[in-house]
Amino acid sequence: MTELTLYLLRHGESVANAQRRYSARRTDPPLSALGEEQARRQGEALRVAQFTAILVSPLLRARQTAEIVSRGMGPRPVVCNALIEVDVGILDGENVDDPQGQRVYNEVITGWEQGQEDVGFPGGETLHDVRRRLERLLQVLAPQSGNVLLVGHSLFFAALLWLYCENRRPSFREGHMGRGRLAVITRVDGCFRLDSLDVAPGSCTQESWPTDLFGG
Repeated sequence: MTELTLYLLRHGESVANAQRRYSARRTDPPLSALGEEQARRQGEALRVAQFTAILVSPLLRARQTAEIVSRGMGPRPVVCNALIEVDVGILDGENVDDPQGQRVYNEVITGWEQGQEDVGFPGGETLHDVRRRLERLLQVLAPQSGNVLLVGHSLFFAALLWLYCENRRPSFREGHMGRGRLAVITRVDGCFRLDSLDVAPGSCTQESWPTDLFGG
């Protein structure tokens, strides 16, 4: 299997992020002005990558990010439904500072870290559900080589790193990226290796872990 490098780009700040609300699927906000600027700066930094393909989540904030980032690049963004954010069920649209919501969120993520793939968000997805979507995505990517840009969401990308990178971080939470941030993973001989995580535009080294772990 030929070498494939995936650039995982979390969308820029959305209006819901700025309002400190969970946003997954039912809540589908546009980018804020800051989010547009984050995407523009990331696009400038990524032009040297020479992507063979750009795949994007169907959600608005991701599509807007992909459109901005892809300006001046060869491939145009293609919507890939498998990249949609994890369904957080009853949390979608709620305030991230609500203690009850934080308890639900933390219980789910702790279950995932303990290998309980049947644990999920009430009214939303389990980790097993997310794994099935990831398997569909990896099937789409199987024949690809070179550099491919995936534009999507924090929780979904954290699950990808947790489930498929042999050198993943010690906890699921450490796989979260800040808004407009980037991770890079490489497939060699069928296995994925994490090369960079939470990279800001123009940065070649990992910066501090993001303080906001919520909000798709």
